[in-house]
Amino acid sequence: MAYWSPLITIFFHFFSIKCSSLSNSCYTRKNAYRSLFIRDSRVGNGNVSHLGRINGVNSSERSEDSGSEVTDMAKKIKLLRSNTGRGAQDCFKAINEAKGDVRLASQILMNSLDDNKASNEGSESELVLMLQGTIAVSCSPKLCSIVDVRCDSDFVANNKLFTNLAKSFANAAMEWKQESQGAEKTLEQLKSEVLSKKCLRCDKKLAETGAMVRSSLREPISVARIGFIESEPDAFFAFYVHSSLDPKNSRTYSGSAASILSIGLDESNVDSFYSYFEEKIEPSEDNCCMTASGCVYSGLRNIVNLNSESELDGVKRFLRDLAIHVVAEKPKDIDVERYDKEGLEESKKELEALLRSGKPKEIAEKIVKGKLKKKYGESVLMDQAWTFGDSKTVSQVIEETSRKLGKNIKLKKFITYSITDDLISYKHPKDCSFYNTNIKF
Repeated sequence: MAYWSPLITIFFHFFSIKCSSLSNSCYTRKNAYRSLFIRDSRVGNGNVSHLGRINGVNSSERSEDSGSEVTDMAKKIKLLRSNTGRGAQDCFKAINEAKGDVRLASQILMNSLDDNKASNEGSESELVLMLQGTIAVSCSPKLCSIVDVRCDSDFVANNKLFTNLAKSFANAAMEWKQESQGAEKTLEQLKSEVLSKKCLRCDKKLAETGAMVRSSLREPISVARIGFIESEPDAFFAFYVHSSLDPKNSRTYSGSAASILSIGLDESNVDSFYSYFEEKIEPSEDNCCMTASGCVYSGLRNIVNLNSESELDGVKRFLRDLAIHVVAEKPKDIDVERYDKEGLEESKKELEALLRSGKPKEIAEKIVKGKLKKKYGESVLMDQAWTFGDSKTVSQVIEETSRKLGKNIKLKKFITYSITDDLISYKHPKDCSFYNTNIKF
């Protein structure tokens, strides 16, 4: 071991010298390559006369000018993207074509949207074949609107631009219905009048915004259904939106399913019952769908969704649970009389026949009720099993809750949409205004 020790020391000393030399060599070579690259560069038609100067112009000055141009171009591209929804490359080409004029570039991009403008060629009988989309709700104390907006892919259905467009449409439809003052309007009138609505913030028409979103997402978009429920004396709205990603305090909401209920209560103070969305509408140059949570078309005060987890009022908690039940169980109508009046008349005749045959009244009624429950138990809301358990029907739960809270709770109207609905067989409940549409973007 004593013999090898001096040799090992000499070896490591020699190795450290080599590494140091190699490091210096690499550093020198790196600088040499850098100098060679700078000397051999070409800018325009001029050569590098010496390090740091190009054609007599200081390279740092040229860099500052170039950086300013790049920053200016980036600002123009950002402005165009926020107003048109087009990609950065399309905006860059339009700016170059317009020779830097942003207004002209915007017009060039808008002219290129001709193939994607909203189409009014859909008829009431034309069926929307798209299976993805979102349900949007917009509510005020006077009326509520619900819309079913469809697309081809779940990627687009979850995109913020798409959900913003759906919420914007719901808000515009609510304002249109309010302006109609109960007048009956055709499908064509709805299409032309709703699509021509202008946003109170960005002043963009709904048709224009839809075309921008369609062009940006590169996928067909269609409004399949629109429903409305108008307020009645002593009636209040409750709604629920399933799988919504919107804040609890929002102007409009969107999700995979939703329900709106009109419920009669022994309550006269509207303002104490509702919570309102408060936001000052400020003018904006950017399209709201591109930069915010959607365009605003209605001046009506929007009510916010009831929150059963934090809401202390027992009535509001129950109404929200009832709205959740409607989304979960998808009833066809409130009761048998509304859903199938002829079937109810047949049941009454059957009861009379049983009584004439000598059956005791109690037994005859149980037989008829059992048949009605079997036939309509899953379709009629009042006969459905309460989705939160207790082995009771909805009608029984409403009666018990009314006694407990000292309120006469009565469900007057409802409407519910889901993306999973079969659009071929779906029928709207009675007493609500609706349009089966195919408004294309």
